[in-house]
Amino acid sequence: MMAIRELKVCLLGDTGVGKSSIVCRFVQDHFDHNISPTIGLSLL
Repeated sequence: MMAIRELKVCLLGDTGVGKSSIVCRFVQDHFDHNISPTIGLSLL
């Protein structure tokens, strides 16, 4: 039986670079070309 590994990841980067898309690709093994933009946050 294969062990399940749990990881915590924090992705930082400019808006519109594909952070949500890469997470979806690795977690769900699916790449959605029509993903909706997520809400951006500016701390500066």
